[in-house]
Amino acid sequence: AEVDYIIVEATGVANPIDILVACQDPLLVDAFSSIETIGLVDSVRFIKRHDNTAQTKALMEDQVRASQTILVNKVDLIEDDAQLQMVIEDIKALSPKSRIVLTQYGETLKTIEKGANAQNVDVTGFHSHTHAHYTSLQY
Repeated sequence: AEVDYIIVEATGVANPIDILVACQDPLLVDAFSSIETIGLVDSVRFIKRHDNTAQTKALMEDQVRASQTILVNKVDLIEDDAQLQMVIEDIKALSPKSRIVLTQYGETLKTIEKGANAQNVDVTGFHSHTHAHYTSLQY
């Protein structure tokens, strides 16, 4: 049987750029016709990301930068339209070509069309300094 899709669900504290880099390994790269990263943003926590450590804030922003589609969840918990617009503008600044989808309880409310021509993220030469370094070997 031929595989149509492979879905990798990373933890909330994973940097998707590391996963994208792994998918570009010479042993794997020809196995994929397209790689898309879908990021899930908790809108309330994203607004307050500056209250976190620099490492956590950087991770949250890296997750947005690495995503071609960004689901902005919990928009019903945002205080007003100005705050929601600020979240959208911040996401656009971090990932200007991404598709942004507003959700509530995980259900789509509205797709922000401006970024609908999402492109794959170029991770060539990217190295994030906000993660632990591990080496794994397989024998």
